[in-house]
Amino acid sequence: MGKKNPWENVEVVSRYGRAEAIYDGVLEDITEIAKKEDFLYPVAMTSESYGLIEDIPDGDPRSVKQRTHIVLNALRLAVRGMPRNARNILFNVSFGEGKGTMLKAVCGPGDFGESVITIMYPYED
Repeated sequence: MGKKNPWENVEVVSRYGRAEAIYDGVLEDITEIAKKEDFLYPVAMTSESYGLIEDIPDGDPRSVKQRTHIVLNALRLAVRGMPRNARNILFNVSFGEGKGTMLKAVCGPGDFGESVITIMYPYED
């Protein structure tokens, strides 16, 4: 006899998806920029980690878009040498103003089971 699915007859009371999180501002969709960097999957950043890009220090001539490219390039370099089935990766990003900041990228299912990437601080889920 096979295992019974414990969720089989459970009513879903609430579901909060990626699209809603982007709409609500919990996630910032950076997919269009990521496509230009040859990322195959949609990419979003948590609003907290996106603050790293948005809060441009005085005197930094780079735009939000340029800083987003820096984060994506740091992720790409960190991915090299990782096992193909790795779902989480820690990586360091630096905008040239000190030691840098540790971020985490998670590859997981989107709203419809498709692969998506979410960038966040290591303590975020």
